[in-house]
Amino acid sequence: MASIRKRGKNSWQITVSKGYNTEGTKLTSTKTVTLDPGLTPRQIEKELDKLAAEFERQVETGQYLDASKVTFAEFCERWLSKYAEPELEPKTVARYKELLNSRILPCIGHIRLDKLQPVHLIDFYTNLKEAGIRLDKKYVITLELQDAYKNNNMTQRKLSKVSEVSENSISRAMAGNPVTRKTAEEICKALDGRISTFFKESGEPGKLSSNTVLHHHRLISSILQDAVEWQVLPNNVAERVRAPKD
Repeated sequence: MASIRKRGKNSWQITVSKGYNTEGTKLTSTKTVTLDPGLTPRQIEKELDKLAAEFERQVETGQYLDASKVTFAEFCERWLSKYAEPELEPKTVARYKELLNSRILPCIGHIRLDKLQPVHLIDFYTNLKEAGIRLDKKYVITLELQDAYKNNNMTQRKLSKVSEVSENSISRAMAGNPVTRKTAEEICKALDGRISTFFKESGEPGKLSSNTVLHHHRLISSILQDAVEWQVLPNNVAERVRAPKD
């Protein structure tokens, strides 16, 4: 059974026993809850009983997460499996995973969930706005590609059909304009060549757009808000950070 004791004016600590370890030490999980100060004593009693029963169920079924013992990355893993993958479109989940794995988790994933502060997010957004942060490089064709294009008796229309790259993109590439790596790879596949031979990198990676930085913020805020809804965190620190301008 869960035990309840008053901690502050409107807060209570709920403790659930999880048995004993091999050394005979009692194992417990604790959680502090804050209730509306306007509740009557009877309402407080009913709410605490409900919260205690729910907390005990979460502990017994392994659903309870202690914010002091999990990192932001570990919570994100749980968030993806318990919410995003079952509820959202695969395309949306793939985009979220890309944002998390490419920049968010390498930067703040190691931080313990209950220690994540607004300053961590502010520093992260500042870093996203710096030059060179973009992961997608641009590529321009080489003389070797031009030779392969001629030797295969290609036309732009034919290359577009074989590579499944739009004719407009083919035209831009053949005119020497930078293209994405994906476009470069498809063209190389159609001409049976390597990207390192048929293309060269163009310039340095640039800055992320303000809108892309905002997407990072919205995803982080959404994940932390679910942590609040799941009663893992008392509040969403992302709400205390000014959202990047779109």
